Amino acid sequence: MSTGAAPQGRSRGVRRKVDHLGRVVIPASMRKVLGIEDGDELEVELVGEVLHLVKPHEVCTFCEATTDLTEVLERPVCWSCVAAVRARGREGRG
Repeated sequence: MSTGAAPQGRSRGVRRKVDHLGRVVIPASMRKVLGIEDGDELEVELVGEVLHLVKPHEVCTFCEATTDLTEVLERPVCWSCVAAVRARGREGRG
């Protein structure tokens, strides 16, 4: 049972109602700070009784680079690794 007081050192935040489909609106000010735009995906994770919404940051499957990513077999891969895999493929055929 909640006393209504926020845990020490934490803001109570903004209250939103859940609609009949389970949706909750994230306030525009929070979306702006987090860089969340229309169509973005969020990871939803339950930790104890806390629901975490996290904007995933894609990294290369091989080297963990965060720039110049493309999708290969539904996995993020940077162009440097794509080039390296292609070069190895050519070496194997030669």
